[in-house]
Amino acid sequence: MFTITYRISFVNQLPHSKEYFFLKTSSFLTKSIYITYLKMSIIEENGACRCRCIKFKVTGYKLFNGLCHCKSCSYNRGMSPVHVIAVTPAGGVEIIEGKEFLRKVKGDGKMRHKFCSNGGVEIYQGPKGADFRGILPTNFHIEDGVSCLLPEKYKPECHVNYENRQYDWNDDLPKFKAHP
Repeated sequence: MFTITYRISFVNQLPHSKEYFFLKTSSFLTKSIYITYLKMSIIEENGACRCRCIKFKVTGYKLFNGLCHCKSCSYNRGMSPVHVIAVTPAGGVEIIEGKEFLRKVKGDGKMRHKFCSNGGVEIYQGPKGADFRGILPTNFHIEDGVSCLLPEKYKPECHVNYENRQYDWNDDLPKFKAHP
């Protein structure tokens, strides 16, 4: 992912594209508005729960890829942090087999978690009504029989909800108090 930041005076000066996600910020000192466009990379992958009752396909844009320390993720997985990749649009996560095994669990606030009722593995999560789904890269089953290391494109890029961490992490990833 790469960023492009513009200092603008008129909104119509901005480039428009489905593959860009933008963050609007303003500067108190210069009274300027800054728009940061994040170039989202395409994600296309197949995955399954541990017992393989549920199989899914992911096709969309990678909106976010990080280690989440929030209490909702931590409580639902029994660990912290949890590696989550957000994919947009929400329909980009498609169940291709085993829909009858998919169960919804209400999380904190608007969070909804979808699990396999047979093996208990989470398939995806996301706030109700949001146009993205959080998926877990461990469900891609991309191991090659020799290594379980994630490919570079799926390695976490940041920590989010870092204020909820259980201990400090000594890595070079950016650490955000909440979602950026």
